[in-house]
Amino acid sequence: MLVGIPKVRMLSFAAVVVLAFAMNPNCTVQSQDYLRDIKPILKARCYACHGALKQEGELRLDTGASLRRATDNGAVVLERISSKDEDFRMPPIGEPLTVEEIAQFKQWVAGGADSPVNELAESDPAEHWAFVPPTAPKIPRRHESRVIDFLIERQLRARKIGAIDAATPSQRLRRVYLDLIGVPPTPDELTAFVEDAPVTGYGTVVDRLLADSRYGQRWARHWMDIWRYSDWYGRRNQNDVRNSAAQIWMWRDWIVDSLNSNAGYDVMVQQMLAADEMSPLDDSQWPATGYLVRNYYSLNPNEWMRHNVEYTGKAFLGLTFNCAHCHDHKYDPIEHDDYFRLRAFFEPMSIRMDQVAGEPRPDDFVEYLYAGSRKPALIGMARVFDKNHDAITHFYDGGDERNRIADHKIIEPGVPRFLEHLLPEVREQQLPTEAWYPGARKSVHEYEMAQAAVGLSMAKADLVKVPAIDVVQLRAAEVVRDNAQVKLVAAIKQVNASGKGGALEGRFSLLLDARQGRRVLSNHLPEVEELVDDTVISFQLLILDEGEVNFQLVRDHKGSLTAGYVGFENGVIYSYSPGGFSRFVVGKYDFANGERRFKTKWVLHPKTDNAELTIDVWNVETMDFRELETVLAAINGWNPVGTDNKPILLDCRTGTQAVFDDIRISIPQQPEIVLNFEGERYSEGQDIDGIDNWKVGRSSIPPATSKTIEVFDSELVRVLRHSVGGANDAVSRITLTRDAAVAAVTSAEAKILTVESVIAADALRYGGTAAKDEAQDLINAAVSKSIETDVLSAQAELLASRAELVAAAEIGDDAERKTAVTAAQARVTKAETAVAASNKVAAARPADYKPLSVQTAKTSTGRRTALARMLTHRNNPLTARVAVNHIWLRHFHVPLVETVFDFGRNGKPPTHPGVLDYLAVELMESGWDMKHIHRLIVMSDAYQRGTRGSARNRQVDPDNVWLWRMNSGRMEAEVVRDSLLYIASDLDMSEGGRSLENAKALTTNRRSLYYETYPEDGGANPLAELFDAPNPFECYRRTSTIVPQQALALNNSDFVHQVAQKTALRIEELLGSGSDKLQDRSYVQMAYLVVLSRSPSAEESSKCESFLASYGDNARAGLIRVLINHSDFVSIQ
Repeated sequence: MLVGIPKVRMLSFAAVVVLAFAMNPNCTVQSQDYLRDIKPILKARCYACHGALKQEGELRLDTGASLRRATDNGAVVLERISSKDEDFRMPPIGEPLTVEEIAQFKQWVAGGADSPVNELAESDPAEHWAFVPPTAPKIPRRHESRVIDFLIERQLRARKIGAIDAATPSQRLRRVYLDLIGVPPTPDELTAFVEDAPVTGYGTVVDRLLADSRYGQRWARHWMDIWRYSDWYGRRNQNDVRNSAAQIWMWRDWIVDSLNSNAGYDVMVQQMLAADEMSPLDDSQWPATGYLVRNYYSLNPNEWMRHNVEYTGKAFLGLTFNCAHCHDHKYDPIEHDDYFRLRAFFEPMSIRMDQVAGEPRPDDFVEYLYAGSRKPALIGMARVFDKNHDAITHFYDGGDERNRIADHKIIEPGVPRFLEHLLPEVREQQLPTEAWYPGARKSVHEYEMAQAAVGLSMAKADLVKVPAIDVVQLRAAEVVRDNAQVKLVAAIKQVNASGKGGALEGRFSLLLDARQGRRVLSNHLPEVEELVDDTVISFQLLILDEGEVNFQLVRDHKGSLTAGYVGFENGVIYSYSPGGFSRFVVGKYDFANGERRFKTKWVLHPKTDNAELTIDVWNVETMDFRELETVLAAINGWNPVGTDNKPILLDCRTGTQAVFDDIRISIPQQPEIVLNFEGERYSEGQDIDGIDNWKVGRSSIPPATSKTIEVFDSELVRVLRHSVGGANDAVSRITLTRDAAVAAVTSAEAKILTVESVIAADALRYGGTAAKDEAQDLINAAVSKSIETDVLSAQAELLASRAELVAAAEIGDDAERKTAVTAAQARVTKAETAVAASNKVAAARPADYKPLSVQTAKTSTGRRTALARMLTHRNNPLTARVAVNHIWLRHFHVPLVETVFDFGRNGKPPTHPGVLDYLAVELMESGWDMKHIHRLIVMSDAYQRGTRGSARNRQVDPDNVWLWRMNSGRMEAEVVRDSLLYIASDLDMSEGGRSLENAKALTTNRRSLYYETYPEDGGANPLAELFDAPNPFECYRRTSTIVPQQALALNNSDFVHQVAQKTALRIEELLGSGSDKLQDRSYVQMAYLVVLSRSPSAEESSKCESFLASYGDNARAGLIRVLINHSDFVSIQ
């Protein structure tokens, strides 16, 4: 910006410059051409701030006259561009002008700063051709049926260029087949057209091809290029999804289906941006939002937003919004704020996983995972929804989200000023139940009921397979069990009456039996409100089988780290020294002589991070005790408040049996916490996992247990307990398999009732008009059924796992038995945990049942709907133009507007503006009917012309800008592969489905559309890599290179060899079995029709016949390879 320069300084500087040049005899002033040398610099570096778009400092530099008038004949410009002061130098953004550019300015100023007298200033940006809504050109009535040709021919006449004749019928048919459906015509189709109706039948062929399902497959790939389709990527070698989603193929299939059903282009744009808002009940449209899902990046939400802004602008509007990410757009009326206003449409978005009809419920979508990996999900559908309605779009500077401008005004959704009148009011939308609660959908109900019915059917079938129980054997075993139980009860009463060998306190104590395995239990003490000084933790311990047992204060449960502990290890008691984790000896005990019982007390001092530790050692034989000296022990920051990661923990190591009781946590001014294993929840022989916040730790090793028990120190009771256990096992061996099968049936029956009750409750709750009490009754019923089913299911699994354990124990081979028993015991342990958890839930009785899916916000912001309607508004000057330009490009191989994603003032103007506007208007007024546009284009004379032309025309218009002939183009990579398979009758035309691996593209035969594409190694099939596969990052226009490897692949690859062999056999089948028809001349004729879609010339036929006669049995396949390498095969003429 050139402001604030004193007038006197301007004059003196100008004088200095002129004087310097005048007085220097070695300075030769070369004439500088303003239009050639100066204006391009001004346009590139100055017009953005000092042109028609903006006039900072009220200064315009877009004509020589205005520059001279405002800058003292250019002197001020020269001073500013030459300055070494970065704060003073112009332009303020980007690199300074080069030495050569500054020298050109000096010479121009010294020469008088001349410029053309009639030079025109930049036009008003609002009048830029692409920012004015298209209108249909006026056409004489006699030409109304051939508007495209009239407009093209008018330009040809103005330039005295004559259009060439139409292509041959075979060329036209091959061209339109490849353009519309992506494969060449068959010989029968070609012969019928050439011989019967090359003129009147062409329109019929076009209509048939547009109605062919292969049209959708062919043109889906084009639009997938423009809309940046990509299968998931990020770290493929680590199976880590960082970009896009594993279900993105559903978007691809939606594009195919939409094109085949002739959905309007406007509808497709609307659905891709806002299907969740605009079609909330139509799940066939939801995959459309894959357009937004594809842009997703798991490591940075800002990256997702940036891509949505940039590529929505380029794909639909042909505007480079990314150029306004850092500052106002240099060429177009897009302000810095406009970038963020467009971003605000997308800001509330997130992604969720919806259940697909007939599939299980998928896992929830993992949003941003900054460590680890996101595995590709194989089921469900990824779709967008508005999650955070209050999401703030932050304004930042320099394109770096870290440079937020805190005091910037609130960013509301919006568009550049020249489009604002098209934007409807953004209105929050109420969503139907099925949109925010997918579990309410009929398809989910049907799936859940079907799965429950299948479960019941399988359970009943398994029950039928179970042999009947031997009643006599069962009764005998039950008698033995009952007698053993009577003897055990009597022995327990006798021990309790003697006062020896019972629980340490009360009726029950906790027995940790790790004679085999290891048992770890934790309790996170949720009742603790605050840990203060003088908190007392105490417990009683009896060691039955000496080994290693300890009581821990856990520092990090997930990381298996200990803050403080008291450990009893083979006669020695250990703890941590204050200030660290060095353990020291607290004292010793004589286990062999009866010192087996201990009363331990910690007095905690969190402020000094230690505790006073006191232990009484009792002799169970003499009943004497001694008190060990009180010592200080470390607690290393232990504090269980507000976390489940710092519990207390009991750890009984292998070979040890120990009894705990009367665990107390006494905190001043808080209720005492007593864990003494008494009350209704506890019973003889019950494992306490899941009761009163006790949980079995992951370090536990089966078959160790943690059970409440009445008597532990009586040999008679131990023997009788073992006897009862054996008797129970004997009964179980007889009944367990059948009990498990019956339990599975009962559980499956309950599952059906649960699903029915949840569906009924949902229907009344979210869609009914019943009274509140009636709805609550159904909710309560669903809760009860859900609880019952969970308990029954857990119990059924426990019985099944125990049956598996019994069967494993009877395996004859030792190694096999050991492996099977270990696996079965692990299953039992897991099932026991599940039973305890379900019982805990049942005891707490939740207030509500589990819904059939995740539930999201009941409203959507309506932002993306407003954006979609703006884009597809009839008066939008860009959307239709951009779309028909892409369609034209893919028919004529060059676009009407060269800069296909930049229709702004820095882009190229259209070569045929009338044609562009005519097609844009036709697209909108036909209901955005793309097939209508295809038909207009391919029915035109311009499209049907030949590709070879006169020498004169090539001199006048070598690049065929004015379309005096048809452009030839090379097949895209997908068409090359598909055509090869098609001529061999080997192309699988089936539609849809999950993306296939590229590694199999040369050994399987689906259309190329259905193989993966992504921007990492292996992201294109081997043939596509050679023939310029689409770049999934950005592919508004395919590149077309020529490399030697292409010819090598078409001549000598295994894939082409196989194609050639199959094509040769196909030609023989087409010719039939008659010997005359298999003559070489007939074979050559048919080979040309199959491979090149034309007949051979006399010279070609003669050479090919000679070739066949010279090379024996393999000559025919060799001829096919030769024709595949003919330029007419890979070219679209």
